[in-house]
Amino acid sequence: MELFAAVSVSHHLVTVLRQRRSGTFKDVAYLPYPFEGELPVGTLEINVTHHTGLQLKVDAGKPAVSLMPHIVGETTTACCFDALSTQASWIKNVRHVTSAHFDVDNFVAVWTVLHPSVALTYKRVVLEIARVGDFRELRLDEPWQHEALKVICWLHSEERRNFQKSYESKSTATSENNGLGTRKFEYFLPLFAGVLARPDDFKEQWGGEYERVVKEYAAVNATPSTTYPQLGCVVVKLPEPAHYYALFSTSIGYDVVFSMYRGNRYEVELKYTSIVPLGRAVLPRVDMSPLAAYLNSIEQVKRSQRESTTLAVTITDKYYWHCDAVTDSGPILRLESKTKNLKKAERYVHPYERPIYPSLIEPSEMEPLVISFLAHAYANVKPKKEWSSDDLRQFESSINWLKWEKAVAEIKFQPPR
Repeated sequence: MELFAAVSVSHHLVTVLRQRRSGTFKDVAYLPYPFEGELPVGTLEINVTHHTGLQLKVDAGKPAVSLMPHIVGETTTACCFDALSTQASWIKNVRHVTSAHFDVDNFVAVWTVLHPSVALTYKRVVLEIARVGDFRELRLDEPWQHEALKVICWLHSEERRNFQKSYESKSTATSENNGLGTRKFEYFLPLFAGVLARPDDFKEQWGGEYERVVKEYAAVNATPSTTYPQLGCVVVKLPEPAHYYALFSTSIGYDVVFSMYRGNRYEVELKYTSIVPLGRAVLPRVDMSPLAAYLNSIEQVKRSQRESTTLAVTITDKYYWHCDAVTDSGPILRLESKTKNLKKAERYVHPYERPIYPSLIEPSEMEPLVISFLAHAYANVKPKKEWSSDDLRQFESSINWLKWEKAVAEIKFQPPR
């Protein structure tokens, strides 16, 4: 039986969920972030700073201690379940749980710490909610996976209705500091268990997005994808941009998604899976700047061949190939507007929600270019489970891009139509 109480933490009058239970986490309260003064002893921090995972404040006046060497899991929620399953000794010391930002995995991890007995009852679905929310790799092979998708769509639809789009609360420092993430946690924490237990009662909220995802999922999985296992790349060809959960549904085990849409529209995305520990070996992320520069030169050549046409001027003058920093959570190589670059929040939304501009480069030319770029970068590179900063620097410095440019110069490009 759940017991909810209101308590005051660090001079904040906040709504806190508290669960009285025997075993595992006991009387743990949600602590809003940011907090005033020193972090209370016994506070479990969930991804308070980027990629930190779980940290526990053990002693006053000292930094929180990382728990990650002692627990495993591909998502933060999975790490919490691992701690529960192993009856980790530190669990008994946890009195508060906090997180710096709101996303599906962080939210479900916090909720799991607050409600471990309920979470264990729905463990399979809860883990799937966190995994799909984090990696976007949807599978709908079993009925329980549909249940997970319903709950995720409920989270998304309620977040849009009551707050704002998913990444906007994480895209700027000010949005986190003004307490938006805390308001989201406080809104969803008391509601989540009810939706998890009876998702069909909330179909009015999740129905629209769920139906779209299921329809596009079927279309993506009915369309043969081209895979390059040695490069960790999957090529998905679709008429129009889709929902991420559908687009990435055929990319499990791959870390690069090359999307090709009708009308010479392309995006190459390095998935989040390439920088988080998944228990499987991955190739290092490659900086796509050399590819962007080369694509811009090809666009210019094609433009010069059609200098007098309106189409060439429209495509090449307004747009240029751009890629995000390799350290981004999900870098994308795409044609960008010269007058308006997409913000982080706009890149985080689903492909069908952002503009994807047409290129002068034909699909028969684009795919060999992208694949040759990856093949050159990963020549003689073996996947491994962990890549240190030194490893990544050595990998990048070892690539001779001039050699690649000379090789791809032999590709016969078609005159622009």
